Amino acid sequence: MAGHRDTYFRKLHGIAPGDTVRLTTPDGAFTYEVDSVLIVSPTRGDLLRPDRRVGLTLVTCYPFHYVGPAPNRFVVLAQPTMSLAANGAIPRGLGWGSHHGLSSGFVRGGSE
Repeated sequence: MAGHRDTYFRKLHGIAPGDTVRLTTPDGAFTYEVDSVLIVSPTRGDLLRPDRRVGLTLVTCYPFHYVGPAPNRFVVLAQPTMSLAANGAIPRGLGWGSHHGLSSGFVRGGSE
């Protein structure tokens, strides 16, 4: 999922491994734990390829306060929490630019 660094994904600025990301869609609420945060070149398309793992990838431009086209990308990789994995629920309909009916947030240090 991609979003602008100065709008939807502004709060990602302080995210770190172990933090919790909550995603709410028309299909329900989903919780993920951040595995890693990467700063990569915009050419790293491999991070966006679909695979068989259930997880969440968030991408925005970096640096956050850069004026103009940013030279890098900020990537958050997260895995479903045990409660999500236990019931097998997978969010549907979350394509590029698809944000209608969608809200999200993150909690520092994995506490809710």
